[in-house]
Amino acid sequence: MKNKLSLLILLTTVSVSKAQDISGTLSVEDYKTIQIINNQHSKTMSLGDIEYQPVNGSWSQLTASLGVTTPTCTTNEAGNNCYVEQSGLKIYYSNRLGDYMMGSLAITNTNFTFRIKGQQIKVGDDISKLSLVHTDAYNKRQTVPEGQSFEHQILLVLEYTDLGISFFYDSRTNKITEILVFQSLV
Repeated sequence: MKNKLSLLILLTTVSVSKAQDISGTLSVEDYKTIQIINNQHSKTMSLGDIEYQPVNGSWSQLTASLGVTTPTCTTNEAGNNCYVEQSGLKIYYSNRLGDYMMGSLAITNTNFTFRIKGQQIKVGDDISKLSLVHTDAYNKRQTVPEGQSFEHQILLVLEYTDLGISFFYDSRTNKITEILVFQSLV
């Protein structure tokens, strides 16, 4: 068990150091300002609050504050997996490491907006809007060799954690196609 834990820490360290070559580091202070906006219902919820659901066993804070449906949950040998799937938003939760934790959140259309450092960013926006949020990450934007794919990304990694935020965009139009928040260990 001790060897497995040491190997896991080593792999995480290598992954994080490699990610720093192509990503920007997001401070905890900036992370605390991130909000998800439901444009259809004029509801807003901080990403930090979305991340730690349910509260006291209830999903009511998520459904009331963000205006989304109650998650659908399934159980398997690894634990419970819960999903919110709404037009433009997908959130995945798991309790396989103990308490429920968000594994990923994906924004796929203009029904939801991502607000960071005062900037509202949504699918369809020009990727250059990210230069106002994080110049270093924008300058390190990941490119794919010619002819392999038109989908590129800008990656932010939250300092001291395994949380990442990818802004995928089409290199032909420079328009954002998806915003993905993910935990690598969930």
